[in-house]
Amino acid sequence: MKNKTLVTISHYNIRNKNNLIELINSLKDQFCDLLIVINDDNCVKEKNAVFSNIKTLIRPNTGMNIGAWNTSFLNNRHHDFYLFLQDECQILDSTFISQYINEL
Repeated sequence: MKNKTLVTISHYNIRNKNNLIELINSLKDQFCDLLIVINDDNCVKEKNAVFSNIKTLIRPNTGMNIGAWNTSFLNNRHHDFYLFLQDECQILDSTFISQYINEL
């Protein structure tokens, strides 16, 4: 049986989107589900959206990255593995996710 992995990317809405887009592009060929969680200072209530054809959650900026990752986990408990990234991360090796899962 194939393991189901969720990669959550945390992004702060006032930051430039270039790093976010680069990270998304490096993950599109991976066998995982992607979720972007956008921390927004002006958001009052969580809302679903789509960014770059990826499921996105916009939420109040409480708890910064950890708050975003926690929200992702609590709303997506049907996965076997979770990987939480900040938009500034770079995937340098295309086998990173599979190697990470093997280590777990």
